[in-house]
Amino acid sequence: MAALLYGLDAVIAPVSFALDPAKLVDGVGPAGAVMRIVEAVPMIRLNMLSEAIYQTVEVFLAIQMYRMFQPVNRNLAWQMFVLALMPIPIMFLNLLTEVGALSLAIDPGIANAFTLPQRDALASLMIRLHGDGVGIAGIFWGLWLLPLGMLIIRSGFVPKLLGLCELAGGLGWLLGSGAMLVMPGLVPAGEIANYERIASLLQIGELPFIIWLLVTAMQMVVRRPFKC
Repeated sequence: MAALLYGLDAVIAPVSFALDPAKLVDGVGPAGAVMRIVEAVPMIRLNMLSEAIYQTVEVFLAIQMYRMFQPVNRNLAWQMFVLALMPIPIMFLNLLTEVGALSLAIDPGIANAFTLPQRDALASLMIRLHGDGVGIAGIFWGLWLLPLGMLIIRSGFVPKLLGLCELAGGLGWLLGSGAMLVMPGLVPAGEIANYERIASLLQIGELPFIIWLLVTAMQMVVRRPFKC
């Protein structure tokens, strides 16, 4: 079950990030934001759906990972469980920013209350807040991997190298959130881009453990005797 849930997350999460509506306002300013949002309504709704599914899966993944590693170290497993749950309400609340942007763009009752420049500015703000919300959630996506990495190293039934990879993945998420939330205005934009690239490479550290889980689960299924 852990392999299925973590593997599902590994498929859905990149889709969600690829559909991030932040690209509608990044580098172009608020002017014309409403028109761009209207043209991208299917993409935004698909992003909302993928984020909702992704976070729902995270709830059950946190439970399964706690069950798996609780015998290794109860305190570390509890820390991992709590930190894994923390970004879920953040992301569900974050969906409201996309709802707000869509309402400003396509709901006549709300649109008529503002001038077009006001709607552009407010819709652009909503989309930017959504991106910042993802950055805040990313802090906890990184933090929960740290106790998970230590549990893997201590477990004895998972290769220790995979634990080190998870620790690297956690640092990658923390670095990515720092580059998004803290560094703008403090360091040149070119340097921020370098930090983001490093963060993306480190985040790949999650994948080896996911692959190991999937391979191990398949082996368990194949070896299980068939019963009529």
